[in-house]
Amino acid sequence: MLKKLASFIDQLSSKPLIGGLELCDTHIRFARIEKEKLVTSSLRLPPGIIEKGKLMDRGNLIAALLKVRSGLPGDRKNQAIQVVVSLPPSIVFTQSFSLPRIAASKLEEAAELNLQMISPLESNVSYSDWQVLQAGENKLDILGAFTEKSPVDDFNLALRSAGYLPAAFEFPALSLTRVARNLSPLSNFPAAFIVVSISGEGLDTFIVRSGALYFSYFRSWESIQAMSSKNREI
Repeated sequence: MLKKLASFIDQLSSKPLIGGLELCDTHIRFARIEKEKLVTSSLRLPPGIIEKGKLMDRGNLIAALLKVRSGLPGDRKNQAIQVVVSLPPSIVFTQSFSLPRIAASKLEEAAELNLQMISPLESNVSYSDWQVLQAGENKLDILGAFTEKSPVDDFNLALRSAGYLPAAFEFPALSLTRVARNLSPLSNFPAAFIVVSISGEGLDTFIVRSGALYFSYFRSWESIQAMSSKNREI
């Protein structure tokens, strides 16, 4: 009886599909699983729309987002598409830290205080968030992430103007770690490993321990080339 009731409630419940949307200097990529099938749509961006992770041309980004949306089968133009947005890696900073085991009621306050202390950005111009990575007997390992408000607000406004409804904003290293964890049992993961993600923007290097992201560091091709030129001059 309980199973039938649960099934009935499940059929009545609204479960909107949520896709993943990647934004970066060179492209937009959308992916969503519908009835166990992967639905995708993507578009290569011309130079000047997004530069170094920041929105430079809002009108053309909205037009590009609409074009990506038009590539989805059965798209309803009057209905918002819910997405988890993967931001350009160049505008996100991460830092892991540890806290002693404390009462759950005090955890948020302690984590927020530590975020303020380690943040590379002023709190009034940045967004930050955190998550517990691992809980040991005497300490908690926590990952903090930081980004400037301005580019995120710009992307959010453009997305909403094009009919997308952001459910959350994250960054590529976190997205890739979650995908790997969901596709493979935790028992298949080594204790710790380094991942190097190569994209049109640069190199994204991150460390995964026990299936959780502990550290990420992004270097653009431009900065790598500048460093190489400097070394040659020396």
